[in-house]
Amino acid sequence: MARRKKEEPTVHRQAIANAAHELFSSKGIENTSMNEIAKLAGYSKATLYVYFADKEQLVSYLVLRSMNTLYEIISAQMQNKDKSIEERFFSLCIALYNYQQQYPFYFALTQKEIRVVGDLCDFTGEEKECYEVGKKINAVIYEYLKEGKEKKIFKQDLKDFSTVFALWAMISGIISITANKRNYIELSSQESIDTFLNYSFSLVYKSLLT
Repeated sequence: MARRKKEEPTVHRQAIANAAHELFSSKGIENTSMNEIAKLAGYSKATLYVYFADKEQLVSYLVLRSMNTLYEIISAQMQNKDKSIEERFFSLCIALYNYQQQYPFYFALTQKEIRVVGDLCDFTGEEKECYEVGKKINAVIYEYLKEGKEKKIFKQDLKDFSTVFALWAMISGIISITANKRNYIELSSQESIDTFLNYSFSLVYKSLLT
C-alpha cells in the first residue's frame, strides 16, 4: 500500500481502467459492478472511488482512451503525404478494421453518443477532452477532403461536417456489420471477407469522386 501512495494518480487510474476494460469486454458495462473492478485491479472499493467517482466516469475515461487511439490512427493515415488521396483512404479503412479486430470494445466506444450541452463548463474532465479530441479528428479529415477538392479528385460541393460524419458512419458501419455477420456475409456472397470489405470501402470512396 505504501508503494501505491508514492505512485502518480495516473498510474492508479490506468490500472483501474485496464481492469474495467477487461470486465466490460467480457461481461458488458451494465453487468459489471465497481466492486468487481476494484477486486480485479487489486484495490479496495473505497480506494477505487478516490480515482473515479462512479462507473459513468470510468466509462468516460475509456471513451477518451479510444478517442485518442482513433485520432492517432486517422492522423497517421490521412496525413501521410507519401501516399495518394486514394491510397490514404483505403489505408485508413484497413487500419480502422484492424483496430476493431484487435480492440472491439474500444472501437464500440468510439460510436457512443456524444453528449451535447450548451456550455463546455457542464462537461466532466473526460468529456471535455473527448470533445477536443473529436475536434482534432474532424480537422484532420477536413484537411484531407480539402486537399481532394483542390486536386479536383473530390466533388466540390461536399459539406465539411456532414461529409466527415457520413464517412465515419459508413466506414464504421461496414466494419461493425462485418464483425457481427462475418459468416453470413461470406456464405451469402461466396467471397472472402477481404473482398467484401474492399468492395464496400470502394463504394464509399466512389461517393466522394467527381
